[in-house]
Amino acid sequence: MEHFCSWFANSVDVGDLFKLSTWRSGWTTYALYDKDYIKSKSFGFLIDSGNGLSTLPPMIIWVICSIYECLPAILVGIIGILSFYQMYYGTILYFSSFCFNKKYKSMSTSEAILCVGIPNGFYLIFPLVGMYAGI
Repeated sequence: MEHFCSWFANSVDVGDLFKLSTWRSGWTTYALYDKDYIKSKSFGFLIDSGNGLSTLPPMIIWVICSIYECLPAILVGIIGILSFYQMYYGTILYFSSFCFNKKYKSMSTSEAILCVGIPNGFYLIFPLVGMYAGI
């Protein structure tokens, strides 16, 4: 059984970052640590699915308009702030749920940090950077 930590440590070609199979493999192995990702009625599944669906259109608009200046800067900033805040807030809720439900009990401290903390930490750091850019 492949563990997420070993998957996370593998080197990935830049071209592979744009393949769905790369991300599918990552989330499949992540689900070994958090079984809620395979339960379609769980919070973890719904928050990530909902964020994926609801943030994709505004993020596409944000990127296109950041490059081509097709909307007023204030509107692009507002779109970015709202979308990035949603990602940040969803991550706070996910971490709270993960800790409250003591899902870390089934893993070592290093697994919890390397396999859950760091990958999900990106969803705290980068939305803050995005909100700053939106401002």
